[in-house]
Amino acid sequence: MPAKKCPYCDAVVKDLASHKARKHPDEYRREKEANPAPPPASPPPGDVETLEIEAPEEARDTYHCTACGGPLSRGQDPCPKCGESLDWKAVNA
Repeated sequence: MPAKKCPYCDAVVKDLASHKARKHPDEYRREKEANPAPPPASPPPGDVETLEIEAPEEARDTYHCTACGGPLSRGQDPCPKCGESLDWKAVNA
C-alpha cells in the first residue's frame, strides 16, 4: 500500500483512513457524512435466476438394508438382496 499524505497534519501514512479516524475523528466524521459510501450494487431484477434445488426423484424414496446395504423401496420386506427381515417402524416419514 503506497504512503499518503494527511490533509490535516501533513503526516505521511500507509493507511490514511485509519489515520484520519484516529488522529482527526471530527474531520473524519464530517467527511464520512458529506460523502457516504454508495450502497453495494445489486443486479437488476431480471438478471437474477432463482433455482429450486431438490433431491433427485430416485433419491427421495431410496433406502438401504442395514445388513447388506442393498437398495430398498420404503416398506420392502424382506431385503431382496440378502433376505434380512426389516423393521420399518423405526423409519420416520
